[in-house]
Amino acid sequence: MMYDDKHTVSAPGLRTESDPRLPAIARDRAVTGCGEVSAYDKGIGHTDHKRGNLLRRADYHTNRQSTHARYLREFVTTCGSRIDRGDDMRLPTRKLHSPAGFSLVEVLIALVLTGIVTTAVLKLYVTQHESYLAQDDVTTIQQNARASIDELSRQIRMAGHDLPLGMPALKASNTNPDTITIRYHGNNCDVSLGAAQSTPSSALVCGDDVSCFDDGQWAYIFDPDSGYGEWFQIAVVQAGANTLQLGGSALSRSYDSNAVVTALNEFTFFVDNTTDPDHPCMKVKRHGDTPRVYAMDITSLEFTYRLTNGLLVDEPVLAEDVREVIIDVVGRSHIADPDDDDNPYRERAYHSSVNMRNVGL
Repeated sequence: MMYDDKHTVSAPGLRTESDPRLPAIARDRAVTGCGEVSAYDKGIGHTDHKRGNLLRRADYHTNRQSTHARYLREFVTTCGSRIDRGDDMRLPTRKLHSPAGFSLVEVLIALVLTGIVTTAVLKLYVTQHESYLAQDDVTTIQQNARASIDELSRQIRMAGHDLPLGMPALKASNTNPDTITIRYHGNNCDVSLGAAQSTPSSALVCGDDVSCFDDGQWAYIFDPDSGYGEWFQIAVVQAGANTLQLGGSALSRSYDSNAVVTALNEFTFFVDNTTDPDHPCMKVKRHGDTPRVYAMDITSLEFTYRLTNGLLVDEPVLAEDVREVIIDVVGRSHIADPDDDDNPYRERAYHSSVNMRNVGL
C-alpha cells in the first residue's frame, strides 16, 4: 500500500480513478469495512463520484502507524478484494422504517379500518346485486305477461271468423283462474263430399282438392242444412283420389254428399297451477293436441265480457252477445325472496281489452 502525490490511496488490486468499473458512491460519505462509519471517521476522507470512480482521500502522514494509516490499511484489507472483483460497493441506503416493525395497537387499528372499508364495499355490492335481480325479475314478468296478453288479444279478434252455422265463437268458463276457448276458420280449406258415406267409419270421398289438409290434422265436418257437425282426425290424405281416411274412432253418423269438411282452429287458454304450484303458467291447448306452456309464472287469468246491452258479466250465456273482452293477467317473479315470508314473490298486474270484430255481424 502507498500514497501518491495526489493523496490517493493505491494498493495492489485497488483500481484508480481511471477505472470505469468502480461504482459511484454518494459524496462526502466515508466508508470503512465496506459500510458506513461514524461522524469522527467522516472527517478522515470522502468519496469522489464525479467520474464514477471510488477515491479515498486522506492526508499524507509520515508516521505510517498513525490513525489515518491504520484506517486506510483496514479499508484496503477489507474491501480491496471486492473492488478487485468488480463487486458493487454502493452503500446501503438509509432505512425508511424502524427495524422494530408495527406495534400491536397499530395492527389492530389497521384491521378495524380494513374491516370497516370491506364491510361497506360488500354492503354496496349486495345492494346493487339485489337491485339487479329485482329489475331482471320485473323484466321477465313484463315479458311473460305482455306476451300472454298479445296472444290472447290476437286470438280473440279472430274469434267467430267464417264459422259454420251454429258454432259459437267462444266459450267462457269462470273457473278462477278463468278459461276461454276461441274458435275461427283457419286457412280457407273447405271441401264438399263427392259421395255420401256408406258407414260412419268409411273414408270421406270429396269432390274438391284435398291437398290443403295434412296427415294427422284435426278437421271439422258438418251438415250445412242442419248445422250439426263434429271434429275428427285425418289419418291419411290421398290427394290423387281426393279422399280423406279417418283416423282413430269413426264418426257419430254417416254424412250425405252435401256435407262440408273444413279446417277450423280451436284454442283453449287457461292457467295451470297444479302441475307445479311454485311456478304456475299459462297454457294453450289446440283441439286434439296436448296442452303446451305458452308463458311461465302467470298466476291469474281473468276475463270480463261486455254484452250488447253494456252489462259486464264473468260468463256470457250466448257468445253472439259479446262485444268486448276485458283481460286481466297477473305475473310474478320466478324466484322467491327468502327475506320476505309474507309475500316472497314480486307480482305485476296487466290489463287490456279487445273488441269482437267477427261476432254479431
